[in-house]
Amino acid sequence: MSVCQSFKQDHSYKTQLEMIDDESDTDLESASSDSDMSSIEYTKFSIDLPPVTYMANVIANQLIKTGDSLYGRREDANCVLNVGSMRFHVHVQMLASRSSAFRHIFDDMIANNAWGPLSNLAVNASADEVFNRQASTLADIHDVDGCESSRMNFYPEQQHPPKDIDQGINQRTINNVQPTSLMSVQGSDPGSGSASDEPNDEEEPGQDTDGNDSDDDLPELTISLMDPEESRFEELLYWIYTEDNERWLRSFTPGNYRAILQNIRYLNLQSLPVLKLCLTFEQSTDPALGLHGLAMSTLMIQ
Repeated sequence: MSVCQSFKQDHSYKTQLEMIDDESDTDLESASSDSDMSSIEYTKFSIDLPPVTYMANVIANQLIKTGDSLYGRREDANCVLNVGSMRFHVHVQMLASRSSAFRHIFDDMIANNAWGPLSNLAVNASADEVFNRQASTLADIHDVDGCESSRMNFYPEQQHPPKDIDQGINQRTINNVQPTSLMSVQGSDPGSGSASDEPNDEEEPGQDTDGNDSDDDLPELTISLMDPEESRFEELLYWIYTEDNERWLRSFTPGNYRAILQNIRYLNLQSLPVLKLCLTFEQSTDPALGLHGLAMSTLMIQ
C-alpha cells in the first residue's frame, strides 16, 4: 500500500469517528440541557426514541452505576444464563434494560411463569407489573441514588407481552431475535448434568465454576452465539453490566472480531458508541487482514 493510500484510509476512519463524535455530542447536549426544560422541549426529546427503548435507557443509566458489583453476584441474581460451556448468574433487569433481544426473551419467560407462581400478585398480573416489581426490588437493594426513575416501568402500558402462550411450557426455542440465533429457556433441574455445569480449569470473573447448583432455584436461559469462548462472551457480558469500553476492547483480536460483531448484532446491541469502539479496533489492525469496514457492513447502523 502506498503512503497516499495509507493516508486516505486513515483519513477515512478519522472522518467516520469524527462524524460519530459529532452525533454523540449532539445527543448529549440535548439530553443534558437544563433540568427545568419546558414540557414541549421534553416531549420533543422523548419522542425521538420509541417509548420502550427510552424507558429501558432510563433504567439502564441507573443500574449501570452499580454494574461492576452486580456482575456475577449470585445473592440477588434471578436467572442462570448458559452460553456455550459457560454459565453465569445474571440479573434480568440489567440485561433487559441494555438489550432489546434479552428484553423480548424475558418478557416471554415472565408471561410463562418461568419464576413460578407469584402469590403476592394477582393471578392475571401482567408481565410488566411483575418485571417492574423485580426492578424496584433490585434498585432498593443497591440504593441507586434513590432515583425514582430506576423504579419506572420497563414497558409502556401498550407494550404487554402476548397473553396466549401455553403456561405449561417449560422448554422452548425462541427464534424471533435473529434467524441464526438459537435461544431456549428451561426450568432448573439439579438432577440433569450438562457440560455447562462442569467446573472450568481456569476461573473467569462472573462465571460459575464450582458446579454447585443446590441454591439455584432459578430459571435457566440457554443462548447459542457464535464462538462464545473464542469471542470472550464473558467480556461482552461485563460490558453490558458496566459499559467498560477499554476492557472490552482489549478482548478484541483479529481472530475473534467477526464473531464479536455477529454476537453484537444477535443481541441487538448496535449503537453509535459500539460502532465507534469497533471502528477504533479496525483502525488499529493491518488493512491486509480484511477487517476494515466490517463493523459498518455487519451492524448496519443507520
